[in-house]
Amino acid sequence: MPEGGADIAYRLLERPRSRTIRDNVAAAAKAAEKLPSPQGGTLLDSAQDAFVSGMSAVAFICAALAALTTVLVIAFLPAREKNNASLKTADAPSAA
Repeated sequence: MPEGGADIAYRLLERPRSRTIRDNVAAAAKAAEKLPSPQGGTLLDSAQDAFVSGMSAVAFICAALAALTTVLVIAFLPAREKNNASLKTADAPSAA
C-alpha cells in the first residue's frame, strides 16, 4: 500500500505532536509550516478536508434535528382557540 503525504508527515513529527495534529486543525497548520513543502502542503490539505467533512456532518445532523423538532411540535403542540371575546372581557376593568 503506497503511503500518502500525510502519513509521511506524521512520521516526520514527534509522537506527541502527531497526535495533536490529528485532533486540531490549527496545530496541523503550524506543523505543516515546519515540514518540507510537499509533505507540509499535503498535511495541511488533509487537515482542512477533514475539518470541512466533520463540519458538514454536524451541519447535516443539526438540520435533521431541527426538521424533526418542527414535525414533533406541529404534531403534538395543541392549537389555541381564537376567542377574542373572552380576551376583551378579561382585560376590561370591572364597573363595580
